[in-house]
Amino acid sequence: METPSEEHLLLNYKDPFLKDITNALSFEPAAATSPVSSLESPPFKYSGTISTGGRIYYIFECKGLLHSLTIGEIIEDYTFIRAFPDSVKLTMNGEVFTIPIER
Repeated sequence: METPSEEHLLLNYKDPFLKDITNALSFEPAAATSPVSSLESPPFKYSGTISTGGRIYYIFECKGLLHSLTIGEIIEDYTFIRAFPDSVKLTMNGEVFTIPIER
């Protein structure tokens, strides 16, 4: 019966593909910036939901008035696109806004 041969892997040689990589990767980190929106945040608050007849209505307060909307409806040129348990998303001119629920 033959005994298995031992193979050794040497790791202490210089990698031929990494010529002088220390100079090639010199860079300066970019300054942290926040995206600047050309639009103001929506002028209303998200108050919660009402469920009736199998439909869910989302309650928004805008300029002192309450509005009940379903997904896809428009309020003050903002389209209501998505709802989460703690917030809603609206879009206007390609920009998305997240409004948290007011407690």
